[in-house]
Amino acid sequence: MGLDGDLDITTAEVRQAAALAYQLPKDSRVKTAMAPESAHGTEVLLLREIEHNQRMWHWANTKQAKNQETAPERLTLPGEDEAYERATEDADEKALVAARKLGIEL
Repeated sequence: MGLDGDLDITTAEVRQAAALAYQLPKDSRVKTAMAPESAHGTEVLLLREIEHNQRMWHWANTKQAKNQETAPERLTLPGEDEAYERATEDADEKALVAARKLGIEL
């Protein structure tokens, strides 16, 4: 892909790399390195939802259920916090760029 000293990467090479990367399994080392949250398969996500629904059902049948603040929260999977932080930082950066283009100071 032009990384052997020739930095003239063509659009076709980029498209080919994107197509190959898209087809990688979710738990591949490349995708996990780029986005750790992608390592969790559908089974893990479904199990987390089942577990959360069970805790919610048990909580709903208690006296504490009148206080919505005590409701159980979903389990956080490894990588989700980092993904949220990355998304927040990206959104903040995009907002700053848009504000500069519009002449607005944030």
